[in-house]
Amino acid sequence: MTKTFFQFDAEHYDFWPLYETIREYYPIGIQKNEINNCYRDFKGLKKYEELLVKNIHNQQEFQAKWGDFSDSLEDVFQKKVIGSTMGQEPSINGRIIFEEEDFDSVIHLKELNFAISLLGPYFQIFATDKTILFGETPNRKYSTTNIVTVSPVGQMSEPFMVLARMIKSHFGDFKLVPFSLGQMIIQGLQLPYSDSEECTVNMALFNNVLENISECHILGDRHFDMQEWQIKPREGEGMIN
Repeated sequence: MTKTFFQFDAEHYDFWPLYETIREYYPIGIQKNEINNCYRDFKGLKKYEELLVKNIHNQQEFQAKWGDFSDSLEDVFQKKVIGSTMGQEPSINGRIIFEEEDFDSVIHLKELNFAISLLGPYFQIFATDKTILFGETPNRKYSTTNIVTVSPVGQMSEPFMVLARMIKSHFGDFKLVPFSLGQMIIQGLQLPYSDSEECTVNMALFNNVLENISECHILGDRHFDMQEWQIKPREGEGMIN
């Protein structure tokens, strides 16, 4: 994708909470390496690690946050829900499997993916169309993402909106991070779970699933839900509905 560094129309939108949350937990501008221990000594990073231990590594807390919500998703969608939370990423993640077609050595998947940040009241939703090829041995697989849908369009339109409402109902007053903002790079940001030299808002708040998505694979409105962050209408326009 085309590189875009963090910026927005501050007169009409307020995305500062995203930046302030990231600045609270990560030492922006300090390089992560084995020689320089300043990175690991940052107080916010220690808070980050405590959050992960409490909400993910502690099975009782994790099940309290994830178990009931996962069951609710299966009840509403009548689809398989797979947890995909990783121990070092600052979010609770999952996938709802809408279609799974198996053609011998090829599997075609259509999924609705979501992530709920542990660092602040933010969430992420996107749909994926994937192909998985099996290699020479049963354990060798090759996966490619054909399409990433970043707003409620097409087949995933209603499920996307239902999932967004369920997240807000279960987790509280959380906001969807628009794809266009989430994919912006914050200069000087490095993450404890990633070796990438250029890290995005999405990577800081959620995970790195969308890190290498190609421009041509994206479907939908990249600015979807911008109205949730709007503070003032543009001249000659009303507030976005």
